[in-house]
Amino acid sequence: MSAVYQNGKDFSSREANFNDFRPEGVLRSNKSACVSARSGTTELTPYVIIYQSEIESIVGQSVPCSGIETGGELYGLLSHAGRPVIMYATPAGRNAIEERALFQQDIEFFRKSNAYLWENFALQFAGTWHDHHNLSLKHLSPQDIHSTHRIASRNGYLRLCQILLTNEAEVSIPNNGRFIVVKPKSKSAKNRGFSNVVSRLKPGIKSHRHPQSVRVHAFIYRDPAHGQPIRCPIKVIPGVSPIRQAISQNCEIPELRQTYTFPMARILYDCFEEKPKINDYCDQKLPKRIYKQCLQLPEKVRDGARVTFRDGFLVISLPISSGGMMFVAYGLKKRHRVRAVYFSKDKATDELINLTDVAVCYGPYTNLETIFNRGIRFVCATDCIRHQSYQKT
Repeated sequence: MSAVYQNGKDFSSREANFNDFRPEGVLRSNKSACVSARSGTTELTPYVIIYQSEIESIVGQSVPCSGIETGGELYGLLSHAGRPVIMYATPAGRNAIEERALFQQDIEFFRKSNAYLWENFALQFAGTWHDHHNLSLKHLSPQDIHSTHRIASRNGYLRLCQILLTNEAEVSIPNNGRFIVVKPKSKSAKNRGFSNVVSRLKPGIKSHRHPQSVRVHAFIYRDPAHGQPIRCPIKVIPGVSPIRQAISQNCEIPELRQTYTFPMARILYDCFEEKPKINDYCDQKLPKRIYKQCLQLPEKVRDGARVTFRDGFLVISLPISSGGMMFVAYGLKKRHRVRAVYFSKDKATDELINLTDVAVCYGPYTNLETIFNRGIRFVCATDCIRHQSYQKT
C-alpha cells in the first residue's frame, strides 16, 4: 500500500525542477470587471500523457510480482499546458525492498538512473509508479501521499504525478507446458536477476492465478508538497518511446535495458476524451451560440479561458501566447450581443486597450474566433510599431 523511499536519503539534485504552468484567464464584461479579472488564475483540465511502450512496461513489470508490491519512477517533461508527458518508466532497482504492502526503491539505483536520464536525455523526474496488485485498493494510501509530499518538499518539485496499478478479475492458466508467469518467492528484487520472470510450471502444479487485466490509475499533484492527488484520465501515445529505443541500443545501466511487456488490450484505464470543450470554471451555462464559438478557438486558448457573469455582463477572458489577456464582454439579454473588447498587457497596472472597433468588425454578432484573431493581429502590429520607434530613437 505504500511506495516510499529509504528514510533520510534525499533524491539527487541533478534533475531539473518542473515549472508550475498556470495560465492566467478570466471572463468579465465591463472595464472594471476586466481589471479585477486579471488577478485570477485558471487550472487546466488535468491528464497524464504516456507512451504506449511505457504503460506496457509498467504493467509488464508488475504482473510477474503478483501478490508482491513493486514500482519505479516516471521520467518526462511538461507540456505547455502543464501536463506531464511520460517518456520513460524505470523498474525496481536490484536492492529494492518488495513486500505485500510495501515498496522501497533502491536509492543508489535511483540516483544512478536519475543522473543518466537527465544527462543523456534531459528528462526530469515526473513522479512514481507502484502496484497494489490484488489488495483491492484503487486509490493512493496515506503513505503514498505522504511519500510524495516528502519528496516534493525536499527537492522543490512544483508538479508531480503518480501511477497506481490494480489487478482486475483473475483467470486460471492450466499447466499445458506453455511458458507462463511465476510469482517470485523472494522479497528482494535482486533475486529476480532482472530477467523476465517466466518459466515452465513445475510438475505437480496444476495452475497459476494470473490477472485477466490490469487497471492503471493516474493522479496529478498540483501542489505536491502539501496538496492532495487529483485522479485524472490518461492519454496514450501509440508506439515505442524514442527514449526507450535509444536506451535499448546503448545504455551503461543494465537494469534500464530490460524489456517488459503486456498486451495493451488487457490494460484498462480512464481514457482522455479528445472531444473539444472549454474548461469548467463557469457556474452558469454559456449560451449555445457562444459555446459553439468557444470550441472553434485553439486548444490552448480554450484551456486558459474563464467565464465570469458580473454586473449584467458575460465576460470571456482569453489568454494570448505573447503575453496578456483579451476580454470579450457580452450582454446578458436574449441575443447576447458583443458589447466591448479589451486587451490587457500587464495585470499589475490598470491600463486596458479598447479593441472594440478593431475586433468587432461584423457588428454585435461577430464570431468570437474572428474577434480573437483580429485583436491579436492589432496587438502584434502595435507592438511591432512601438519596437521600431524605440530602435529609431
